[in-house]
Amino acid sequence: MKKTILSLSFFLVFALSYSQDYSFRFGAKVGFNYSDLYSMKDDTGSKYDFTAYHGYTWGAFAEMRKESLENLFLRGGVNFSKRGVGYGNNETTNQYIEIPIQLGYKCKVASFLNAYALAGPSVQFRTYGNGYLKGYSNHDKATQKVIGVGEANFGLEFFKHIQVEGGYQYGFTPDYKSSGFSAKNSTFRLTFGLAF
Repeated sequence: MKKTILSLSFFLVFALSYSQDYSFRFGAKVGFNYSDLYSMKDDTGSKYDFTAYHGYTWGAFAEMRKESLENLFLRGGVNFSKRGVGYGNNETTNQYIEIPIQLGYKCKVASFLNAYALAGPSVQFRTYGNGYLKGYSNHDKATQKVIGVGEANFGLEFFKHIQVEGGYQYGFTPDYKSSGFSAKNSTFRLTFGLAF
């Protein structure tokens, strides 16, 4: 117990001294997903006809900025997201916990308005939903439990607190995979947030 308290004390002292050169902000956001799949071919070269699905996302984020680098910042967060895809008269949906880490650049447009851009990787964990694309072609397509995604966002910030942001996710690893088949995430996103 004493070692734990001592370790925490050292950590707090280090964090407080280190944070003098850095500023931090925290925020929350909510929005909409427009998700689809790409690379939809099986081992015979057949292409699958999927349709997009309208889902949702919400989460929290933290931003860190070094005082000497006024326009650059680092953002990390945790998002809860629902995505899916339609095929024929069916659809499959899944819920994910997303953990993005992004490098951002912000510039002043007017006294009340900033524009910014973000880019970076995201690790996403499937938590609930349909585990496969059942009955599509001759074999089921299993949903992967962990996927890697690249994400880019562009936004406007009003009065230093209100954010409107659009973004795109591009899957590096498959959302669905089985023998001779893989399909990756392709999602457009619109969110509204508050930062403090």
